[in-house]
Amino acid sequence: MKMSTRCPACGTAFRIYPHHLAARDGQVRCGRCTSIFDARSALATEDAAFERPVAAPAPPPVATPSHAPVHAETLAQVAAVATQPVPAAAPPEPEISVSDDDSEFEFGPRARRRSRLAAAAWGAGALVAALALAGQLAHAYRGELALALPGSLPWLEAGCKRLGCTIPPPRRVDLLSIEASELAAERTAPGVLTLTAALRNRAAFAQAYPHLELTLTDAADQPVARRVLDPREYAGADAARRAGAAFPAGAEQPVRLHIDAAGLNARGYRIFLFYPHQSR
Repeated sequence: MKMSTRCPACGTAFRIYPHHLAARDGQVRCGRCTSIFDARSALATEDAAFERPVAAPAPPPVATPSHAPVHAETLAQVAAVATQPVPAAAPPEPEISVSDDDSEFEFGPRARRRSRLAAAAWGAGALVAALALAGQLAHAYRGELALALPGSLPWLEAGCKRLGCTIPPPRRVDLLSIEASELAAERTAPGVLTLTAALRNRAAFAQAYPHLELTLTDAADQPVARRVLDPREYAGADAARRAGAAFPAGAEQPVRLHIDAAGLNARGYRIFLFYPHQSR
């Protein structure tokens, strides 16, 4: 038995059969606007909806034969009707296909399953990206993380062992200070200046040794020379050991340096503490 249904979105009528309805519990996709709808909601059993009768032109009246002469005007009318083209029959309405191999049609349950699979794939990808970002942040700030969460230190050490890295001591330059400093000329060596200073770690935890930036200035306080000193240069006799060690909490580090300033006419100085890759 032939039946018809109509898409509620675009109004297109389709031919459908009972086995089509049973394939997906009545759920079909419109081949014109791709809307999914229940074919049973607009089901009709008449085939008349798909037939479009074409009204044929009324035949001209046929005159009863008589012995009267046939006029030329009457013959012309008959010839015009005889040569008039007969309208072609309207094309049949499309039928709904429910074949599983027809990629043009997708049905509600299958589309919902595919949507759930796509959402699960996106969720898994987002989780992997978040874990990768967390790992990068943990590697970049492993020193600060070990200080803030002491319980994470074994995990960080194990991870660094696999990656071939180390856990650097914290770098809080705001908790370092220069307690005293002086730049004086050596009497026995003309042109040589001696810098003495005392650095203090005011933090409650050990930190990395900072770098020093020394700037010599003239009488107008304009720079005439600048030099950056790393811990190996100011830490004294055990510089090699202190270069890889940490500045103990509450400890003080003396600094004494001789500077050849011949010809610079230096009259003052400025000194700063900083860590590499930090603004001074």
